[in-house]
Amino acid sequence: MALQSVSQQVRALVAHHAPGTVRALDTAQAFAPVPADVHETVVAVAVLLAEQHTGTVTLNRRHEEGAFEDSEDGFGCGCDITLHTAEEEYTFYRGDCAWSIVKDSDGRDLGDGSTVYDAHETLSVSLKTAHPQQLADSVLRIIADDQQEPADFTGGLRSMPTGGS
Repeated sequence: MALQSVSQQVRALVAHHAPGTVRALDTAQAFAPVPADVHETVVAVAVLLAEQHTGTVTLNRRHEEGAFEDSEDGFGCGCDITLHTAEEEYTFYRGDCAWSIVKDSDGRDLGDGSTVYDAHETLSVSLKTAHPQQLADSVLRIIADDQQEPADFTGGLRSMPTGGS
């Protein structure tokens, strides 16, 4: 009964506020164009993070300018963003149909010079051309949560095992 009551309250709030909110959003000007593909999204997020993050932000390009061809495989263009704080280094990237972030200290170095990560933080935003500010806000929130509680990377969000041992 308590669940039903809460459900009814939520429905009433949505029914009351949704029409006005949708109208306001519909008439609002778009101040930032939505990126056309994954690469444009990564580049736009890097620009925003460079402006909003207090540490160093580096866009790591993995292909020549203009050489990226968008595909439907769910992975990104290969580019990623490295963010440094006083305590840690993080990498933000697109892979397996999701935007994710990993902590450098969670990686295991392999003998061939590559690094694997046993866990990554998956952002709740999954659209490959999501609004860059929404992605930047999510990344900054995850880093802030991690910096406050160094023993718990998840900061209350989902940590997804990546199959490593």
